[in-house]
Amino acid sequence: MTNTYSTLQKGSIFLTKFPFTNLRQTKIRPVVVLRHNIVYDDVIVAAISSVAKRHNFSDTILISSSEKNFSKTGLKKQSVILTNKIVTINKNRLFHKLGNLPDFYLDELDH
Repeated sequence: MTNTYSTLQKGSIFLTKFPFTNLRQTKIRPVVVLRHNIVYDDVIVAAISSVAKRHNFSDTILISSSEKNFSKTGLKKQSVILTNKIVTINKNRLFHKLGNLPDFYLDELDH
């Protein structure tokens, strides 16, 4: 799916090569769009991980597979949004749209 302005809305979930903190390595992982800066074609994204038990829950938002709209996320299993792993990248680094977060989670991202 092409990264058009309509697909780059808050809550859109994409795959990208997410950078490690050393900026030398990347890992393909899902991310959620937090904001799209149209002027620079940058997006602010938060990493998503399916390994929930390894993370500090004060820095995460659980995306429960039992949520009735979970299938709309495009994620394969229960995951967490890593609110402490946020980066700004060019929109062209988003290479595959998986889905969208249900509205319930958008409210949690604002807090």
